[in-house]
Amino acid sequence: MNLNETLWQFANDPSSEMLDDAAIRDTYVDPAGMEAFIQKWYLAGFVDQGAGKLKFVQGRPGSGKTHFLRHLALTLGDLDYQAVLIDGTHTRLAAIDELYKVVAQHIAWSDLVGRAAVRMIQDELGYHDFPGSPREFWGWAQQSRGRNASILHSDVRDASDRWIGRQGLDAQWGGVMRQWMLRAMEPEGSENPVTERWLMGERITAAEKKSLGVPGVIDRRNARAMLFSLAVFCHAAGYHGLAVLIDNGQVMATRQRRDDVPYYTRTARDQAYEMWRELIDDSHHAAYLFVMLAASPELFEDGRLGFPSYPALWSRIQSEIFMTQINRFNDLIDWDRLWSVNHEDLDTVERVWAARHFQGVRTGEADVVPRSVELDWSPVRRRIARQLKDALEGDN
Repeated sequence: MNLNETLWQFANDPSSEMLDDAAIRDTYVDPAGMEAFIQKWYLAGFVDQGAGKLKFVQGRPGSGKTHFLRHLALTLGDLDYQAVLIDGTHTRLAAIDELYKVVAQHIAWSDLVGRAAVRMIQDELGYHDFPGSPREFWGWAQQSRGRNASILHSDVRDASDRWIGRQGLDAQWGGVMRQWMLRAMEPEGSENPVTERWLMGERITAAEKKSLGVPGVIDRRNARAMLFSLAVFCHAAGYHGLAVLIDNGQVMATRQRRDDVPYYTRTARDQAYEMWRELIDDSHHAAYLFVMLAASPELFEDGRLGFPSYPALWSRIQSEIFMTQINRFNDLIDWDRLWSVNHEDLDTVERVWAARHFQGVRTGEADVVPRSVELDWSPVRRRIARQLKDALEGDN
C-alpha cells in the first residue's frame, strides 16, 4: 500500500494506532482537562505516596480513548512511572494471573533489577556517592573505599535481606528478586533465564523451582500478591509507581467471535468481572499501583454481557447520582461527556489536525482493520475525518 492509499485509509477511519509517539503528543487535546486532573490528584501526591487507584473510561468509537491512553502512557514515562499499555483485543484478561503475566511481559526486568540494586547500595549500604552500575560496585568499593572483599560480600547479603524485607513483598517473589539483585552485582555474574521466566509466569521444571527456592509457579492463587509486589518494587527501584493501562475492554462483552480477538465465555466473563471486583476492593492495599480500563459503552451498559450483569462489580462502579457538572473523581469517566461540556475542545481538535496535515502517520500500520462504522463514531472522529478528507481533496 503506497503512502497516498495509507493517508486515505487514515482519513476514512482516523485511528491513533496509525500515529507515531510524536504525533500522539502533538495532536492530543485534553477534553475538560481530564488528564491534567489525573496527574494532579492521582499521579502526584497520591499513587506515588503509596496509594492504589483504579479508574474506568467509557466512550464511543473515535472519542479518543486510545489516543488518551497512549498519551497518558507517554506522560507517565515522563513522570518516571513504569507504564504498561495493553490492548484487550490482543490479550485475554479473564483472570488475575493472565493480567499479571501480560504486565510482566512488558517489564524490562534487567533494567528494573539494576535500578533496584543501585538504590539498595545507596540507601541500605550508605554509599550515596556510588556513581556506576551494579556490576561496578565491588571494584569501586574495594578501590575507593578500601573494603575487604569477604566482609563486603557479607554486608551486601545482609543489606539485601533488610532492603527486600522492608518493602513488604510477597515472600516468594521478593526472594527471587533478591537473588537476581545479588547476581546483578557480581562482577562476573551472568543472567539466569529461569528467573525471568518464573517472574513472567511461565512454567518451569521441578529442578528449576528448586534452584530458585520456590515451591510453585505464579497462578491465580498468588498472582494478585505478585502484581502488588511488582508495583512496590518499581517504587523501591526509583520509579514513582506502576501504571497499567488497558484499552478495548469491551471485548469482554462481545457477543460474536472474531479471529485473533479473545472471546469470553460466560464463565470466563464472570471470572474477569470477579477479578475487577477484587482489584477494586483491594486497591487500598495496592501501593503505588494505578490501573485504568477503557472500553466502549456496551461494557458499562449491556445488562446481559457487560459489567451490569455482575452486580457485585457494577455496584462498586456505577454512580447513582447524575450531576449536571462533571465529577472528575468518579471512578467511571464518560469520555463523550467530557467533549460535550466544552465545544471549544472540539474546535481545538480541528485546528490541531488542520495544522498537522498527516505528519506522523505510520505507513507500517496501514493494515489496521477498522473496528467501527461511521454511524457509531463520536463527533471527535467525525470532525477529524472531515478535516483530513478536505485536506486530501485539496491536495488532489
